[in-house]
Amino acid sequence: MMTKIKIPGPFRKHAEEKSEVSIYGATVNEVIVKLVEAYPGLSRICDDHGNIKRSVNVYLGREDVRLLPDKYETILRDGDELSLVPAIAGG
Repeated sequence: MMTKIKIPGPFRKHAEEKSEVSIYGATVNEVIVKLVEAYPGLSRICDDHGNIKRSVNVYLGREDVRLLPDKYETILRDGDELSLVPAIAGG
């Protein structure tokens, strides 16, 4: 399915300054893998094993992917939207 991915400001320099891209994939993980293949600079969102770093939140619509039953293996539907959100620390 074609999925829109919102790219936040801190990551745009690694995605040709785009605020949004569309990637074809069946699951959240597949879309993330293809996103990193298309924009290698975004590999910084993944750890050495190819998993999304804990410091990067991924939302499917308004839902945190980590809280979904199938997590990153969640099946996507055409028109779904993912958002990459860097975690903010402080206090």
